[in-house]
Amino acid sequence: MSLVGALMVVLMSITLADNGPDRPTIPRRPLTTPVTSHVRIEDGVPRLVLNQSERVPFTGKQLYPSYSLYNGRESATWKALLDEAADHGYLYVSPWLAWFLMDPHKDGPPENATDWIDWAPLDAFMDYAAAKGLYVIPYFWTAYPPAWWHQTFGPEYVQTSDVGNPSMLDAAGMASFNAPPHVKCTGQVIAAMVARYARHPALLGWGLGFGSSNENNYPGGGLYEAGGWFDYSPFIRSEFRAWLRRQYGDADALRTAWGDKSLAFDTVEPPKPLANSGTGVAAVNDAGDVRRAFYDWQCFRIEQKKLARDTFGQLFNLNSAVEHA
Repeated sequence: MSLVGALMVVLMSITLADNGPDRPTIPRRPLTTPVTSHVRIEDGVPRLVLNQSERVPFTGKQLYPSYSLYNGRESATWKALLDEAADHGYLYVSPWLAWFLMDPHKDGPPENATDWIDWAPLDAFMDYAAAKGLYVIPYFWTAYPPAWWHQTFGPEYVQTSDVGNPSMLDAAGMASFNAPPHVKCTGQVIAAMVARYARHPALLGWGLGFGSSNENNYPGGGLYEAGGWFDYSPFIRSEFRAWLRRQYGDADALRTAWGDKSLAFDTVEPPKPLANSGTGVAAVNDAGDVRRAFYDWQCFRIEQKKLARDTFGQLFNLNSAVEHA
C-alpha cells in the first residue's frame, strides 16, 4: 500500500514529534485506509509525502521487537512500546525483523523460502499499530537466514574472516553479499511480505535491513563476537577473481600492479590485512595499508555492499509496483 514507484528508506531513528503551529497534527485515531508515500526533496531537505500531497514530519522510532515477537515473550512487551510511541506523538515505528527468528526451522529446505515463516506475530503487530494510529516501516533483516538455509547451502556462501571464522549470531551465519541462493530465497520472502502487507492501513514504507548489524556493513570489529576482516568465503574469492579479470583484462597488468609475477586470475587470493593493521580506531589512525592489492580488495568489497543494497531495494520496489498496478 505505501510505496508507488519510490522506496522510502529510513536509516535511523528520528527525533520526537514537534507538532508546532506550522506542522500538521498527527492523528491518534485508528488507521483504516491504505496510503501511498514517497520522499520528495525540497531545497535539499527530504520531505515525507502521503497520498501524493500531504506533507508530514519525519518522526519515528526504530524498535527491536523480534525477540518479543518471536521468542515466546508476552505481547505486552511490544504493545507497551507501541503505546509509548503513540503517546509521544510519533508518526511511525520501524520494527526490526530477524529472518532466523521468523523462521526457526533447522531442517529443509522448504519448496519456497516463505513456507515456514510465522506471519501471525507480525500480523498482530501491524493490526495493533493501526489501532493506535501508528504507521509502520518494517525492516526485514536479510543478513542471517534460517538454519535450514545453512544446512542446504553449506559454508560456501557464509561470510568468513581472514582467519577462517564465520560470522555468527544465535547460531546463524551471515550470508555473503550477493550469494545467488541467498538472493533467491530473500527475494521470495520480500515478495511474500510485500504482497501480504501492501494494502495494510498501517504500512508506510519499507526499510532496507541488511548487513552485519542492519547497517549495510560487513562483520568484524568484535561485533557479535566476529573479529577480523570479512569476507573470504569460497564464493567471494571466486567473485573477486572475476572482478580482477574485468578490471585488469590482462594477467600481466595485474602482476605489475600488485608487484607479483606469479599471479594468475584463476588462483589469485584476496589479500589479508597486515599483521600490525589493528582494528577499530587504531586501524583508522595508523599509516594505513598502501598495497595496491589491498586497495583493489576494498574497492571490490564496497561494490559488493552497494550491489546487495540496490538488489534488495529494487525487489521491494518491483513487488510494491506489482501490488499497486
